[in-house]
Amino acid sequence: MTKLGLLSAFASSPDLLLLDEPTNHLDLGGMAWLEDQLDAFRGAAIVVSHDRVLLDNVVDRILELDPHTGAGEVFTGGYTEYALEKSRRHSEQWVAYERQQREERKLKKAISAIESRSRHIENRTIDFYFRKRAKKVARRAVMLKARLERQSESAEHVDRPEKLAQGFHGGFIASDRSASRLLSADRVGLEIAGRSLFENLTFDVRRGERLVLLAPNGAGKTTLLRAILGQHPVAAGEIFVTSSAKVGYLAQDDPSHGSPDGEGAMTPVSLLRKSVPLSAVEVNDFLHRFLFGHDLLATPVARLSYGERRRLELARLVLSGANLLLLDEPTNHLDLPSREAFEAAFGSFDGAALVVTHDRRFIERFADRVVELDPSPGSARAGLAESVNL
Repeated sequence: MTKLGLLSAFASSPDLLLLDEPTNHLDLGGMAWLEDQLDAFRGAAIVVSHDRVLLDNVVDRILELDPHTGAGEVFTGGYTEYALEKSRRHSEQWVAYERQQREERKLKKAISAIESRSRHIENRTIDFYFRKRAKKVARRAVMLKARLERQSESAEHVDRPEKLAQGFHGGFIASDRSASRLLSADRVGLEIAGRSLFENLTFDVRRGERLVLLAPNGAGKTTLLRAILGQHPVAAGEIFVTSSAKVGYLAQDDPSHGSPDGEGAMTPVSLLRKSVPLSAVEVNDFLHRFLFGHDLLATPVARLSYGERRRLELARLVLSGANLLLLDEPTNHLDLPSREAFEAAFGSFDGAALVVTHDRRFIERFADRVVELDPSPGSARAGLAESVNL
């Protein structure tokens, strides 16, 4: 939803607002404006959003829809309260499941012992009295089996909880050796079709450092990443990438665009095996950490959703061994579990990164410094994350 559409929605003075991903395509200033508008709005609002900061700041309750059953459940509070409650329930479910498993193992062990004893009695004698005792012993095993079956079918039976995403397999793979300064920009200016985007931008990216690139939409963030890659000319100044830097780039565009012919017909497993010398089992396990279920592993790449293709591109980036990542809106079109799984992986990456993002929770968690592009003439600056109002 564009800002013009949001303006139109608020201007109509409705009693109920229905907002579908309202922060999509908004810069940080637009997000702050939207939150102010929602705070001042006197009517009710139903918001579909993956913006965790927005959910924390403006919503009173969260309705979660179960993707498997379609059932809904309401949680009081914003996203932080929701996440804490889900984590608490998940931990309790694991405790209950493990206790249930221990009890079932005891029952199965008792059943096995009883059946073994009964067979032993029957096999060692043909005496009617002892064989009758063996059948009586066997009936106890039948009763325990029935008890086990009743427990498994009861409403109190605890299904095995799904494992929460703990990050991608092995984290990112960064090169061991690199210069202390991987990237430098000295008084850089960029233009498009003769129109100046910004001027006088100076910053560097040091080993292990995470920089976030902030600017209003259209100020030249993506163009700067392309200039670093040598795909766009520099109008002024100089960009230097050290020879020890191995750059990994995740574009903002649809990952299916520009793919070599034939890749669309390949499965995620075959696509990754084309790039790295791993077995099918190793690649399967690797992709599971990127939230690829068994059905997706055998699905042609061309039939994957945008978010699924983006996660696949992230997997390829992980395996590239890059020590300098250029990420253009890496969490766009990812749902909340996928965003948090990506962040878990990014947290284990020991290389450097320059990230274009409007994801405020990502910025709060990871930015060591913020590079802020100002489209006004002669302006472009870099500063500490704490000095920028996020």
